[in-house]
Amino acid sequence: MPSPGQGRQPRQQIVGLAPIARATLVCSALLLAVFVQSASHVHADTTIHVGAGPLLVSARTNRIYVSNFTGNTVSVIDGGTNTVVATVAVGNGPSALAIDPTTNRIYVANSADQTLSVINGATNAVIGSPIPIGVSVDAGLAIDPSTDRIYAGDVNGNTITVIDGATATVLPGSAGTITVGNGVEGITVDPSSHRLYVSNNGDGTLSVVDTTANMVGATIGIGAAPYLSSLDTTRHRLYVTNSGSNSISVIDTAADTTMGAPIPVGSMPLGIAINAAAGHVYVATQGDNTLSVLDENTGAVIASRATEATPTGVAFNPDNDSVYVADQGSDAVQAFAEPFVVPGTPTATPKATVSPAPTSTSTMSPSETETPTPGTSSTPTTHPSDTETPTPGTTRTPIPMPSATPIPMPPPASTPELGSGELLLTGLVPLGLLLYARRRKAAR
Repeated sequence: MPSPGQGRQPRQQIVGLAPIARATLVCSALLLAVFVQSASHVHADTTIHVGAGPLLVSARTNRIYVSNFTGNTVSVIDGGTNTVVATVAVGNGPSALAIDPTTNRIYVANSADQTLSVINGATNAVIGSPIPIGVSVDAGLAIDPSTDRIYAGDVNGNTITVIDGATATVLPGSAGTITVGNGVEGITVDPSSHRLYVSNNGDGTLSVVDTTANMVGATIGIGAAPYLSSLDTTRHRLYVTNSGSNSISVIDTAADTTMGAPIPVGSMPLGIAINAAAGHVYVATQGDNTLSVLDENTGAVIASRATEATPTGVAFNPDNDSVYVADQGSDAVQAFAEPFVVPGTPTATPKATVSPAPTSTSTMSPSETETPTPGTSSTPTTHPSDTETPTPGTTRTPIPMPSATPIPMPPPASTPELGSGELLLTGLVPLGLLLYARRRKAAR
């Protein structure tokens, strides 16, 4: 039979510790919840399954539009939930997309039909019948919203067809055609200067077109097999993916000259997008299934993320601060949320201004007319790839692809840093023990 003192002493210890333990546990639980919640926003990466053979992607008003080449559809993704909210049937072989921010219309180039489908962005319904444009478009489609002109590049030739968005017809006569370099791929519009920047995949050049005169004002030599481009209007820079030389060319659009040597990236860069606020350039390298992040200030690759099979198109959505990558080989779109993990300190690539390549000019005036776009669905088939450069789209002259080793990325630090939530969490147990010790000392 224990003495009275022996029976009460343990209870005093338990009672004395209970408030501290309870407080410590409550605080720990609260801080853990806060830490887990904040950590969940760091990389809210999502894989979204879309139609067959997704090729290119475009973002506007928190909607992401994906052309599904072999599925003959366009998937519409809600950036708020990262779910597909509509699947729109268009023409055969939808490839390039362009969005008019003024009219909220989405233009889709159907490369197999040589037509253009038009989608109402408010209703996700196709407007009218497809517009015959007479050229096969792979990636070259752009809109100048200030003039309501749509520009469609012929991947098998050296021309751009000009469509009037108001009448949904090709402009009549020579005004409907602009002659550029060979194998037109990406087209980027600068509405403020009324210029088009055209990637000529077949001859490794960039045509700078004055759209007020429909004339080429400069031809700039860049890397091999240029594909897509993206414009930073704030810094007056255009970034072009060179799929045949595994690099990015940077153009000073104020002077129409290249800025230093091309920036080396991974194997076969295709899609590209810019987050001007963060100074980040996102590049999809299809040869090694990677999304690379470049720092605009240094020209260095500062981060990379693994993608699914054969990434092609890239778009940045400022509404949710996420990058969307169309993975053609896995019928999916991946959403990567900023901020990206920066694995170590990169070495900056120096940039120096280089004088422009020789210019070539050509005179034009208007061309033909036609009408807008429904579409048809079909079962998935295989996407026709190019012989050497697996640039998605229709056939063209094979371009040899030199082999290249992807850039080695620095390994992550061996000991990860503790976040603020972890630091607070680890400090709670010593604090509880300290309070308990003080209370015991006072009790004596």
